[in-house]
Amino acid sequence: MYKVEEISNLGLKDIHLGAEPTNMGLYVTYILVVLTVLVVLFLLLARVVPVIRDLFRLTRIFFRSSSFVGDMNSLLKESCGRYFPKERYASLSGKKWTDFLDSTGICHFSKIVEDWDALLYGGHILTRQEKRKLYRHGVLWLCSNLWRFA
Repeated sequence: MYKVEEISNLGLKDIHLGAEPTNMGLYVTYILVVLTVLVVLFLLLARVVPVIRDLFRLTRIFFRSSSFVGDMNSLLKESCGRYFPKERYASLSGKKWTDFLDSTGICHFSKIVEDWDALLYGGHILTRQEKRKLYRHGVLWLCSNLWRFA
C-alpha cells in the first residue's frame, strides 16, 4: 500500500484519496459513556436534592420554630413518604413512632425521649441539650435514609 507522500511524489493526478475514514465506534463509545455519566448524576441528584432540602428545613426549624418537636415530627413524617408506604408510618405516634424511626435509620430517638407525645403536645419543656440531640438525630435519620428506594 502506498502512502500519501509516495503517491503525490509519483505525479499521478487521477488518484484522489478521500478523507481518512473516521472511527465511528470510538465516537459511539464516548457518547454512551457521557450519557451513562449524565444518567447516574441525574439519579444521584434526584435522590440527594430532596434530602438537602429537608436538612435545610430542619435547620430552619431548629433555629426559628417555637414548636420544634411538632415541626420536626411533621417534617419526618413528610420525608417518610419518599421511602415507605403510607400505611406503615402514618398512624404511628409516641413510642411506636420513635421505635419506627430507630429501626429505619441510624438514630436513637427512643433513648433521648422518654415520652414523645409529652414533648409533642406540650407536657414536657424541651431543654437546649434535648433540642440539640433531637436535631442531631433528625439529621442522622434523614441522611441514613438517602439510599432507600420507594
